[in-house]
Amino acid sequence: PQGIPNSATVPPARPPLESPQASDDEALVGTLLRNRYRILSLCGRGGMGTVYKAEHTLMGRTVAIKVLNAELVRSEESVARFRREVMAMAQFRHPNVVQIFDAGTTASGRFYMAMEFVEGPSLAEVLSEHGPLPVPTFAEYFTQVLLGVREGHRRGIVHRDLKTDNIHVGSDDRGAPQIKIMDFGIAKVLGGDGEDPLSQSNVFVTTERVAVGTPQYMSPEQASGGAHVDLRSDLYSLGVVAFELLTGELPFEADSPVGYIGKHILDPPRSFAEANPKLPPMPEVEAFVLKALEKEPDQRYSDAEAMLDALEAAVPPEVAQRVREVRSGRSVSASHRILGRRPPEEASGEDAPSPAESSLPLKLLVALLGTAAVLGAILAAVLLFRRPNAAERLAALDPEVQRAVEDLDWDSAKAPLQALLAEVGEEEAAAVRERLASVEAAKRRAEQLVGLHERLQALADRVRGAETLAAAEEALRELEAARAEALALRERIEREGPRGCLAGAPQLPDLSALRAALEPLRAHAERREALELSRKLIAQDTLDALQGAIERLQRLQQSLPANGEEAATARRLLAEARVRKLLREAEHGERSGDFQGALASLRAAVKALRNAPEIGIPPASIQERIVALEGRQRQLASERARAELERLLDESKAFANRGRYEEALRALGEAEQTWKRLPGDARPTPAPQFAAHRQRLEALRASAASFAQLPPLPGEEAGRDAVEAALKARQAYLEGHPVAHRRAEVAHQVEALERRLAKLAEDTRSQAFAAAVAAVEEALAAGDLETARARLRKAEEQGKAAGLDLAPLAALSERVEARARLAARLAKDFVRVGRVWISKYEVSAGEFFAFCVDLADSGREDVPWPTHWKSKSQTRYHYPPESPIPGLSAMGYPAAGVTFLAAEAFCAWKSKQLGVKVRLPTEEEWVQAATGGRPQKYPWGDRWEEGLAVYKRDFPLPVRGPATEALGGESPLGLYHMAGNVAEWTQDVWVDDAGRDPTARVVKGGSFRSFDPQRELAVDAREKMGTNVRKQNWVGLRIVVDPS
Repeated sequence: PQGIPNSATVPPARPPLESPQASDDEALVGTLLRNRYRILSLCGRGGMGTVYKAEHTLMGRTVAIKVLNAELVRSEESVARFRREVMAMAQFRHPNVVQIFDAGTTASGRFYMAMEFVEGPSLAEVLSEHGPLPVPTFAEYFTQVLLGVREGHRRGIVHRDLKTDNIHVGSDDRGAPQIKIMDFGIAKVLGGDGEDPLSQSNVFVTTERVAVGTPQYMSPEQASGGAHVDLRSDLYSLGVVAFELLTGELPFEADSPVGYIGKHILDPPRSFAEANPKLPPMPEVEAFVLKALEKEPDQRYSDAEAMLDALEAAVPPEVAQRVREVRSGRSVSASHRILGRRPPEEASGEDAPSPAESSLPLKLLVALLGTAAVLGAILAAVLLFRRPNAAERLAALDPEVQRAVEDLDWDSAKAPLQALLAEVGEEEAAAVRERLASVEAAKRRAEQLVGLHERLQALADRVRGAETLAAAEEALRELEAARAEALALRERIEREGPRGCLAGAPQLPDLSALRAALEPLRAHAERREALELSRKLIAQDTLDALQGAIERLQRLQQSLPANGEEAATARRLLAEARVRKLLREAEHGERSGDFQGALASLRAAVKALRNAPEIGIPPASIQERIVALEGRQRQLASERARAELERLLDESKAFANRGRYEEALRALGEAEQTWKRLPGDARPTPAPQFAAHRQRLEALRASAASFAQLPPLPGEEAGRDAVEAALKARQAYLEGHPVAHRRAEVAHQVEALERRLAKLAEDTRSQAFAAAVAAVEEALAAGDLETARARLRKAEEQGKAAGLDLAPLAALSERVEARARLAARLAKDFVRVGRVWISKYEVSAGEFFAFCVDLADSGREDVPWPTHWKSKSQTRYHYPPESPIPGLSAMGYPAAGVTFLAAEAFCAWKSKQLGVKVRLPTEEEWVQAATGGRPQKYPWGDRWEEGLAVYKRDFPLPVRGPATEALGGESPLGLYHMAGNVAEWTQDVWVDDAGRDPTARVVKGGSFRSFDPQRELAVDAREKMGTNVRKQNWVGLRIVVDPS
C-alpha cells in the first residue's frame, strides 16, 4: 500500500533492507517519549512515517505511535499533511474508527501522534486465510464499515484510501469482532479552515505529487484527477471492497497500477460469476455492489446511509435482521467463527479460570521478568566486547553498495557483498544473498529501461516513415503501449532505484508531435473517402443523397488546392450533383402541383448544363419538359380560378348563416374579383348577382351591430333594475329592425324577461329575510356570538315588517344562546383557535385515571391503562408512578404512555361529559395553536432559548401549576407545554415519500426525553407513531372542542 502503513496494527513483515532512517527508527525503541509513552517495539514503516507500539506510562494503556520521517520534517507540505491528518482524526470518535489520543513533537522535532492500538487481522488477511466471506459475515462486517464511514462523512471527512488493508477486525470489550477503519488521517477535510492552498484543491496529492489512494480501489474521478472528489468516491472504493470480500477477487484485472486506473475510468466491472465461478448466485447482493461501482457519482448511492438501507434490502431476511441489530448498536456475534473465536457467552462456565488461577501466572510472569532483566544486563556487557556479526557488517557495507548501484557500477556493488558472503556461515548468508538479489534486480531494471528507450526510438521512426495511415496508426499504438510501460518502469525506479540510470536517460517521444506527423496521411485518406462517398450519393439520385453530396463536396473544396486532379474531380461532381438535384426538385414540384417551382428548377438546370457540358445530360430534353409544363400550368390556373369562385360564394353564404356578416362581405368581394379575372369562355353561367347579395348582407350587418350593443341577459341573481334595462333595450331593437337575422331570438328573450320581472316583485321580501337568517348562521359558524345576536335581532325586524313566519328564528336563537353558554364554560381551560377550542393544558393523569376508572366500573375488560401505571393490592385500578417531586400529586402530571386508540376513546368519553364533540387536534390546528398564526419556529418565538421547555429529563412537569407557569415557554395564545414535557397525538394519518400509512399518526411537540431539542421541539417537527404502540411513556394528548 502507498503512504503511511496501517497506523494502529502490527504488520506481518519488516522492510527487507535497513537504511540510516531505519537505524534512527530502531533507536527510539526502549526510549520514553515526552515523559508519557514508552516505545516498546517497531511495528512498521511507510513512505511518510513510522509506527511503534508503545505504553502510556501513567495510564498503563497500550497505544500506537506514528512518527513523521526525519527527512520529511523540512517539507512544509508533509508537515501540513501530517497536521491535517491529526485534525481529521481528532474531530470524531466512533467505535469503528481508530481513535486518536494525543499529538506533538519528539525531542528532535519530529511530529508524532498517539492513537488506539488494534490487534487483529486486516480484511485482506482474513480473505487470504479464509477466502470469500459468507453473506451473513460480510453483512455484519460491512455494516460496521459503513457506520464508521458515515460518521466521517457527516463531519465532512473523505477517507480517499479505503481498502481491505485499511480495515481491520479487532475485538470489543466483550470479545466480539469489531471493525476498525485505519488511516482516516490521509483524508481531505472538506471545507476546513486553515488548510494550505494545496488542500483546498480537489486533487489531494502526496509529497511525490501523485494522487492519494490505491489504484486497485480508486474511484474513476479520483483516478482521473477529476475536478471534484466527494464522499461518493469513498462509496465507490467500498464497492470494490465489497466485491473483493464476497468473491475473493477484485472487480478489475490489470498488470500495473496504470492498468488499474484505466480500467476504473473506462471498463465496466466483472460480474460475480466471472470473478469466481464457484460462487452461488446472489443477484440482489451483486446488484447492491455494482450500483456502488457506477462510473458517474450521481448514479451511485447518495451517501453511506442510503448504502446501508440498500444493503439491508439486498440480503436475505434473517441477515437483514442482523444488519438492523448492528445498526442499532447491538454487539456483533455471528462472525466469531470466521476468525476462529468463541462468542463471549461461550467463554463462561467450566472454561473460565477462577480469580486464584488467573493470579498465579501473573505472579510467575513478574518473577520471570525480573530474572530476564538481570540476564539482559549481563548479556549487554558481553556484547560490548564481541566481534560484529554479519548483519552489522552488512549494514556497514550498505552505503558503499548503494552508491555503486546509483553509479550503475554493478561489479563494484556486488564485489563487497560476494566477499562477505564467502566469509559468513550458512545461517547468516540469507541476508547477504537477499541484498545481492536486490542489486541484480536493480541492474535488470536499468537494462530494461535502456531496451525500452531503444524500442521507443525505433517505433517513432516507424511512425514518421509510414506510407499509409493504417501502418502509421499501428506503429503509434505500439509506441503508446511501450511509452506507458516505460513510465511505469521509471516510477518503479524512482521508488526502488537505481535512480542513477534516470539521469542520462533520453526524453520519451513526444506523442503530440508524432500524432501531428500523421495528419497529412489522414487528410489525404479523408479526401479520397469523401470523393468516393460523394460518387455513391450521386449514384443514388435522391434529393437527400444529392443534398448530402453537395454539402460534402462544398466542404471538401475549401480544403483542396485550386489546381489539381482532386479539385477538378470535386468541381465536376459538384456540378453534376446540383443539376441532378434540380431535376429531382422539378419532378417533385410536378407531382405536388407546384408548377412554378418546377419550371424554375428546370430553367436553372438548363443554365447549369450549358456551363458544364461534360455532365452528359442534353439540355433539349429538359426544354421540351418546360414547354409542356407551361401549358399544363395555364390550364390548371383556369380550373383553380373557377373552383376558387365557387368556394368564395359558398363561404360568403356560410358566414352569413352564422351571423358573421363582415366576413361574408369580404368573401363576396373576393369572389367578384375572381370572376373578373376569368377569361370570358371560362366564366360559369348564369352570372352571380353580386349587387343584390351585397345589399342584403349590408342590411344584416347593420342589424347584427345593433344586436351586439344589446346589454347581456341578467343572471339569476340580478335585481329588478337590471331586468328592466335588458327588457327595454330588446323592445327597442325589435321596433328598429322589422327584418333581421336574429329577430325571433330577441322576441323570445323579451317574453322571458317580462315573466321574470313579474316574479321578482314577489320574491324580493322573502329573499331579504332568508339572507338575514343566513347571516346569523354564518356568524354562529365562525364563533362570533356578538355578531350572531345582532344579526338575529335584525332578522326578526325584517320578518315582522314583511309579515313572514318567525318560527325558524326561535330555534336559531336557542342555538346562539347554547353556544354562548358553552363558550363561557370553556373560557377557563380552553382557547379558541378559528372555529374550535383547544385546551391550554395537556390531559392530566388524573383526568385519564377518571376515564379509565369509569370504564373499569362499567365492567370493561380492555381498560387502556398506560403500561407504566401499576395496580395496587385489593383493587382493580392502576395508578401512575409516584411524583418525583415531594409534595406534588402524581395525578397532576400529564397522562403519558397513551396509545392513539386510547386517546380517541378518551375524547369520546369527554364528549359525553361536555355534551359537545371532543376530538384530537389536526396537525394544522396544533401548529396554529402553537404559533398563533405567526411565522415562528418555536412556540415562544423564532429563536431557540434554553430553559423554556422540558427536555433531556427523566420525567415531565405537572400540566399546570407554579412550575409550569414559571417556565415561560407558552405559545402566543397562552397554551402551555406546546414544546417538550410530553409529545401529543394528532388525528392526522402519517404520509411521507413512501406513501400513506393508515396504521400510524403524526405526533407533535417533542417530549421530556428529547435529546436534540432544537430540532425535535420545533413547531414543524413531526414524528411517526403507530396507533397501538403502548410502551412509549412519553406520549400524551391535548384535546379540541369542536362546536360545529
